[in-house]
Amino acid sequence: MLGGYWAAAARGELVVQQCAACERVQWPPRDTCGRCGPAELRWLPVAGTGSLFTWTVVHHTTVAAYADALPFAVGAVELDDAPARMLGRLRGAPPEELEIDMPLEVAFEPVAPGIALPVWQPAGGGPR
Repeated sequence: MLGGYWAAAARGELVVQQCAACERVQWPPRDTCGRCGPAELRWLPVAGTGSLFTWTVVHHTTVAAYADALPFAVGAVELDDAPARMLGRLRGAPPEELEIDMPLEVAFEPVAPGIALPVWQPAGGGPR
């Protein structure tokens, strides 16, 4: 179900799921449309911009790759062009500088060959 999402992220593109029958956008992805049930679902590219809805600061991690980044924030980002909120790590601003409604943009952080994680940063804050 998420193969299209991860393939898009590896290309540096952010996508959400959309029903081909009723055109409802849904996130997180599901096997069926939340409005009309079984239907063809497709991946819809979105701009990758939004605003910070809420966040939490992580002070302890069991993931060795993130140990040097502590503390870091994980936030819920309300997308500008789709009725959805996505979760992701926030970078480019220390946790104490984060604000509700802060404009953000997606960036893609390579984690392995052919795999990239979407992360969020202040709009205009760095390379994509």
